[in-house]
Amino acid sequence: MAGVEPTTSERVVEAVAEASECDVLDLPPLYESIDPDALGALVDAMANGDISFTYANHRVTVDSDGTVSVDADVTERIEKLPADDD
Repeated sequence: MAGVEPTTSERVVEAVAEASECDVLDLPPLYESIDPDALGALVDAMANGDISFTYANHRVTVDSDGTVSVDADVTERIEKLPADDD
């Protein structure tokens, strides 16, 4: 019997947990950042392209082929921006 393919939402949570070096249960619920059902439907309907959003202080990008990419902690990057001296 073949294994069940993880949903887009499950892959997002697992990727962010790995990037954060924590357990998936330590992350906030995904629905606080994006509707998991809508995310899955959008990715399934995309012919090509991607969608990006912030989840647990990380920038997440999901490509039309279902690939999930997680950028470094967004909070950390914002804190490193130069001060505006206007």
